[in-house]
Amino acid sequence: MEQGHGEALSANLRSRLFAALMREYAADWHSGVPPFAPGTATTDEVVVTAAEMLRACDVTSFELAAMFDV
Repeated sequence: MEQGHGEALSANLRSRLFAALMREYAADWHSGVPPFAPGTATTDEVVVTAAEMLRACDVTSFELAAMFDV
C-alpha cells in the first residue's frame, strides 16, 4: 500500500502482519538482504518503529548495549 493511499490497516491486522514479517526476516537475517529497499522508509519511521519494538519487548538500554558490545 502506498503512503496516503487506500484504507488503513486495523491495529490488530497491522500487529499480526508486523510480527509475521519480523519473524520471517529474523529467520533469514544472515542472508544480507536488507529488510526494505533504501529510501522506502524515513529515518524517523525507522527510529520510532525500532524504539517501540524494543519497548514492547522490554529491552533496556543496558541490554541493547550488551548485544552490540558497546
